[in-house]
Amino acid sequence: MIQRPVLGAACIVALAPFAAAQSFQYSDFNSTAGLQLVERAAGSGAILRVHDQAAPQGAGNRGAAWFGSPVSVANGFDTTFVFNINQGGSASGGGDGMAFVIQNDLVAGDTGGVGLSGIGRHASAIGYGIFPTSNPGESIDNSLAIEIDTFLNSNQPAAAPIMDPDGNHISIHTGGSGENDQREDWSIGRAPNSALGGVNMSDGQDHTVRVHYVPGTLDVYLDGVMVLSTSYSFSTGGTHIDTGNAVGGLNLIGGTSAYVGFTGSSGSSVENHDVISWTFDSAGPGGNYCTANVNSSGAAASMSAMSSLSIATNDTVLTSTGMPNLAFGFFITSQTQGFVMNPAGSAGNLCLAGGIGRYVGPGQIQNSGTIGSISLSIDLNQIPTPTGLVQASAGQTWNFQAWFRDASMGVPTSNFSDGLSLTFTN
Repeated sequence: MIQRPVLGAACIVALAPFAAAQSFQYSDFNSTAGLQLVERAAGSGAILRVHDQAAPQGAGNRGAAWFGSPVSVANGFDTTFVFNINQGGSASGGGDGMAFVIQNDLVAGDTGGVGLSGIGRHASAIGYGIFPTSNPGESIDNSLAIEIDTFLNSNQPAAAPIMDPDGNHISIHTGGSGENDQREDWSIGRAPNSALGGVNMSDGQDHTVRVHYVPGTLDVYLDGVMVLSTSYSFSTGGTHIDTGNAVGGLNLIGGTSAYVGFTGSSGSSVENHDVISWTFDSAGPGGNYCTANVNSSGAAASMSAMSSLSIATNDTVLTSTGMPNLAFGFFITSQTQGFVMNPAGSAGNLCLAGGIGRYVGPGQIQNSGTIGSISLSIDLNQIPTPTGLVQASAGQTWNFQAWFRDASMGVPTSNFSDGLSLTFTN
């Protein structure tokens, strides 16, 4: 099921000249509405099968799935997806892997289109890259790809050896605004098998990846543990780690946005590349403050909002990501910021003071599901306080935080996200 805010981000941008966060959430893929599916990608029951092991050998052995609208990435984003790579169908194990890709593909190649039709080559190219014999445009150009690479391609092909470190690694590849390439000398950050804490990413089990970007830094988590952090900016780019060469940023749509989604492929060694759930939140209005403690998911919960900040428009949606899975939680608010460490035995920090209101009305207490996230559309005419509901006024600043159930060393407790401060206008 897909759960979206009442107003799409494009509507918010049209209504007011404020930065707008964008968020979407697929708790499962019983419906693939809102996605553009390319070649082998298809819904399969409640999962999104980006690429399947029954795909024909050769150029068609690949798939891609894109969220159907560009999303803001330049100012920051936080995305989490659960994947399952399974049913390796050859004696040497499956291959070749899948990737989370951010792109504004502008060059159509012989074997793929642009934008929402973008797809790269198969086999070692993992659905985003290119072969030495490829014509221009056959990769997903103008892209950043975070590989989940499950097959060792070492010193082949001779013309342009890939030089994978092993057959179980995560690597971030970009060619700036030009072609992208699966060769490891195009990597700006890598977590080899030895850095994955014993996780076999193609063992047929569900695994969770979180990608968190703030301008200048890109972090990747696997099953709640940060395995990779690299310096990168969509405006200025980064550095290819094997060569030390600088690589530029991306040519983003409107300077801020791109398409996001998944690619996957196989060669002679095949496997299914499945996505179980997916949530995405981009940085939006307001400012985060106060440090959240790491919770039992291995991450610290983070607040974001989607809003024009206009009281008349009344379109504010709060989101908390990075929570434990299947945890009940709700949002709290106050006009006063504060800091209380471990209130009432909580494992987190309370970032509010003064009169604190709770969003605990019908439908407002939520479960974080399998993606560790909750969202709520709030009514600025009915903000909860200890003495009742009040209406926000222009110029007022309200602070928000998420409270949720957690566990510490197996003992039930609670925790908090960081705080988010929003100042509203007429």
